[in-house]
Amino acid sequence: MMKTVHILLTVAIAMLMTAPLSAQQKQHKKGARRRLSAPARVLARIDKLHKSMEGMELSDDQEEAIKKIHEELGPKMKDALESLKEILSEEQQEAVKQAADKAKAAGKKGWAFFKAVDGAVKPTDAQKKKLDEVGKKLDTLQKAVTKKIMALLTAEQKETLKKKMAARPRQGAGKRGKKKNG
Repeated sequence: MMKTVHILLTVAIAMLMTAPLSAQQKQHKKGARRRLSAPARVLARIDKLHKSMEGMELSDDQEEAIKKIHEELGPKMKDALESLKEILSEEQQEAVKQAADKAKAAGKKGWAFFKAVDGAVKPTDAQKKKLDEVGKKLDTLQKAVTKKIMALLTAEQKETLKKKMAARPRQGAGKRGKKKNG
């Protein structure tokens, strides 16, 4: 079972429901893509990795090693997500919670969910800078988790995971304008 793989994502998603995300967006022309804030991009990558790992056959040793990775890095991820609450006002946090509830009720998942939640707050420039700093911390932690998990996988498992992750649309990729590999 993949229960141990779910630990980090569960923590991230639970924190997302109550933690603010920045809406680092510029005024865009009609049809232009809006980038997610740094924290939202990282959480979306964690979600993508988690979903791509679903159904993978892992040995007991791999399961135990992944559990240890989550025990080591999960609290650091949680702390970084908690720090988001210190950046935005209560009103901004409530706007994020309402947007998350609405997106969840609408059945949005993955990038669509994170994009809907991310757009709920209009942070100040000072808040954006702090959110970027938290995003960098989250990015470092996410990359560490991914690197450690990849090191545990067999060559065949790595190939399967890479194919599953490549098959999922990337941010902003839709029916038109998918990013080209290479």
